[in-house]
Amino acid sequence: MALPTQLKEAGRPLDSAERDVLRQMFLNGPVWDGDLVSKSGRSGLVERGLAISHDGWQTLTEAGFVAAIEAGFGQAKEAWQNRRRSGTGERAVIEKIAQVANAVGFQAGEPAMELAGQVVSVLAANPEHIARFMSEGTGLFLDGTLNPENGSLTFRSIGGDILHPSVLRQQKGKQQ
Repeated sequence: MALPTQLKEAGRPLDSAERDVLRQMFLNGPVWDGDLVSKSGRSGLVERGLAISHDGWQTLTEAGFVAAIEAGFGQAKEAWQNRRRSGTGERAVIEKIAQVANAVGFQAGEPAMELAGQVVSVLAANPEHIARFMSEGTGLFLDGTLNPENGSLTFRSIGGDILHPSVLRQQKGKQQ
């Protein structure tokens, strides 16, 4: 990290806790006490005039904002925002779930909302399948990856009972 002008004048560089909190406040805006990565880092920034703390919230001062930009955190924030805009984040996953559920539901004559829940259930239990789901979509229904027994949420059986996937796994002789 380059030493920002503000800190050169203060006489000593930021310690790692102060740097972590500076980055956190710059990237996330005002931060609640309980969410701080380091309270000692926050205290150091407040003592230096780079942050203020009020009623459990802390945020950067103008000097703190300039220090964060000079430290290179502006590039990190821009990259993060660009990733979110490009659809590689959570929104893209949600949109893909809706798209796949609509397509499979249309073809199978089943409600898309039920299928979307099934997808969420399986991906929550098996996050290692998220990247594959994003690239293959409906193929995970075809190969059995998105079967209800692979999920984590309860479902309504054909007989009307509400069951946990572990019951179905047990019936099929699977462990998880």
